[in-house]
Amino acid sequence: YDEAVQAFRKALELKPGVAEVIANLGVVLKAKGEMTEYEKMVQSLATVNPKMARDLMDFAPDKISSTETSSIPVEPAPPSVDKESGEVSALRKMVELDPRDSVSWNQLGKALYQAGQYGESVEALDRSLAIQPDVEEVVVNLGVALKTKGDAVRYSQVLEKLRGINPKTAKDLEAFQPSPDAKR
Repeated sequence: YDEAVQAFRKALELKPGVAEVIANLGVVLKAKGEMTEYEKMVQSLATVNPKMARDLMDFAPDKISSTETSSIPVEPAPPSVDKESGEVSALRKMVELDPRDSVSWNQLGKALYQAGQYGESVEALDRSLAIQPDVEEVVVNLGVALKTKGDAVRYSQVLEKLRGINPKTAKDLEAFQPSPDAKR
């Protein structure tokens, strides 16, 4: 990893702002576990190429690919302040750079949910849906956040909306049970 980091840093010295080099350096730093430096690369990449920055944030070096995935998000892990606050901070920068980017608002909502910040998560997911309504993944994420937060009225409205989009996913959302440890 060290040689790759040095090579990418040297390339950036010679020609700053090359999105592919910044992204590759970010991948190596994340795989190496250097999250502070990785977050700097995400923020730097966001100014050059916001889409690549989102892709970099989605990259997980230990992600196991699966042919069958559920649309219901996993229970939030206990917040790891360093990792989570860095991810949330980077995503806040993304939506600041492009407030009309529904994908970044959804990612921010998911990150806030994972950090246990359910109220802010709902706000970010609402912003995503205001820009691009009826996106199934975002509606599901909003439903999960509302159910976890304990907002039964809004949750039932979102569940009804989801039934109109995909009845099977709506049933999956109904079956979702927040962890008893989730703070409301």
